[in-house]
Amino acid sequence: MRPAVESLDFARKLDYSRYPWNLVAKPDSANVIAREKIDFATTNVTDNEYYDVLVLNIADTSGSETPGPAGVGTAAGDRGVVPTQDAVATATATGAETGTGNPDFPSKTGFATVGVSGTVRQAGPGEIYRIQSFGHSDISNANISGGSPIDASNPIIYQIWVDGMLLMEWQNFQFAAVNPPVDQWQFLQPLTVTQQIVFRIINKTSDTLDTGEVEFCFVGWSEQLAGYEDVTHTQIEHGGI
Repeated sequence: MRPAVESLDFARKLDYSRYPWNLVAKPDSANVIAREKIDFATTNVTDNEYYDVLVLNIADTSGSETPGPAGVGTAAGDRGVVPTQDAVATATATGAETGTGNPDFPSKTGFATVGVSGTVRQAGPGEIYRIQSFGHSDISNANISGGSPIDASNPIIYQIWVDGMLLMEWQNFQFAAVNPPVDQWQFLQPLTVTQQIVFRIINKTSDTLDTGEVEFCFVGWSEQLAGYEDVTHTQIEHGGI
């Protein structure tokens, strides 16, 4: 096994301020893999509908508040609602002050039981995801039993949303395959996700997606942070032509 960089020459420690730690997993990181297969024969996506086919939340809740296909509108620029994660069940404070006091309190006073009121929608405290790569199937005419072909006027639109913001959008082509993993699209700067990342498809084909299976995948790692003020930065910037 290759030794750590800093142990090659103990007199020259690794420069922590200059090494690109944002590009690699940390010692306390865990693998993050989200992969979903959709059967259009079971879940049809009709014309002018969008479908959040892959939803990855950092908080301990699954899916989004739009779990199935939903209407997107008929205008060419309609893209559906901003993805939001399902709320964790509301908890209500309970318990009453005890007459004899609570022995767990040094002063022998207080509440026997307590709870937390409110609804959790945000990420778990001190944790973010770094998404390094993604892949998806190519939705084609083979997924439509009708006669309307997919073309520039009747497109399939793919989107990636991060923390409620539209990050990427393209249409009528496969950005990268799911398998093998080496063929997935690799971000030079991993995406920073503090709440939720969503892969969305929008059907503007004038027909229904009703046959065949497709799959979608996000891959990266988690990071535990003791505290931070702001982890946002420019995720993608147009480079011109």
